[in-house]
Amino acid sequence: MKYSELYNFVGKDGIDGFFIFYTAILNGMDVQRMPGQLLLINNHRAPDSKTSFVHSVAQSTRLSTTTFVLQKRFRRVLFQQAKVSMPKAATFSFSSRKDPVKYANKIGYPVTVKEVFGENPSFSIRGVQNKKELFSAMRKVRRHLPVNSPRAPSSYAQTINLGSAETVDEDKRIKSHRSRFIVEKQLDGDFYRVYVIGGRASFVVKFDSNSLQVVESPSSSINRLAETAVASVPGIKNAAVDIVEDENKSVYLTEFSERLLPPVMSVEEDFFSNFGQLYQSLLEYEIGLVNGTFSSRRKRATYVIEIKGVSNIPKFTESFLALVNALRLEQRVSETCNIFGKIKFQISGSCFDVAIALENLLETQNITHLQLCRKRIIKKYSLF
Repeated sequence: MKYSELYNFVGKDGIDGFFIFYTAILNGMDVQRMPGQLLLINNHRAPDSKTSFVHSVAQSTRLSTTTFVLQKRFRRVLFQQAKVSMPKAATFSFSSRKDPVKYANKIGYPVTVKEVFGENPSFSIRGVQNKKELFSAMRKVRRHLPVNSPRAPSSYAQTINLGSAETVDEDKRIKSHRSRFIVEKQLDGDFYRVYVIGGRASFVVKFDSNSLQVVESPSSSINRLAETAVASVPGIKNAAVDIVEDENKSVYLTEFSERLLPPVMSVEEDFFSNFGQLYQSLLEYEIGLVNGTFSSRRKRATYVIEIKGVSNIPKFTESFLALVNALRLEQRVSETCNIFGKIKFQISGSCFDVAIALENLLETQNITHLQLCRKRIIKKYSLF
């Protein structure tokens, strides 16, 4: 499969979790995969090791709730204390009508309207030019709840309960009038996303709404701002930091996310190659924190996979075989148990296609647990 076909199998908001999964498989690691992009990764060469590496994608698991629930206005205070430059902004409750308009007039249009609680990066409406558009943006932000979508992150409900209560409107859950939102001055200039790993800026792209390009030698002010922002948030070492550089070469932080997501969708081969290197660096850093080691790197291999929580084994097997055949992978089902909803099988092929097949299963089937181990190669030696 070509990288350009990836979006046919993986949702845009699942790209970061997929690449971590794929990178772990590529490096021969044993992986336990659970709902919400939660991965337990270790090296099969050290089966008795008591240290494993847990990776979770913020927004998608309860494990990340401690950082995910941090209010964005609290983060602004942390950034201000660290002297991180940001556009002018203020928060308001959805019950306010006059104050947001007065503030937008004060700082000048265009403005951006963002959530205070919720996803990282923030759900936002950019390019708001007047009072009418401001009220429209407020309505859209208030009605935006991931729990209204089929792929609701499990930690979002906890986030809402901490201070952003919900109500029901037209049979849909929306934010209550007490919830808050941000009105932020929208700055013109060049937009960058800096990927910080282990507290150091490691990868930078310049982007607009339709395209991006890798920046080989970003300015020191861009890197320094991103690294300072990450250092100012307790418990965070890896993040994607959005920065705008204006015509005077002044830089401002516009968004901060624990998720290392691409800023725009792309089908360019170089794009995926570059981001593959980014996630390799991320995995190397995080496994290094627990003194872990990689196994040998292989592009093709055989894997033993065990899946639990399958409600309908025959239907699951049928859809799985269709997907495997479409990807031209070799497979052999070795064990099934209808009582416990368990299926065990072997699958052979490229690491990328194996990752695609399993990611698709996790997206479309009701699976509670997936365990993957690369089959070990037993070398035979002749004495003669």
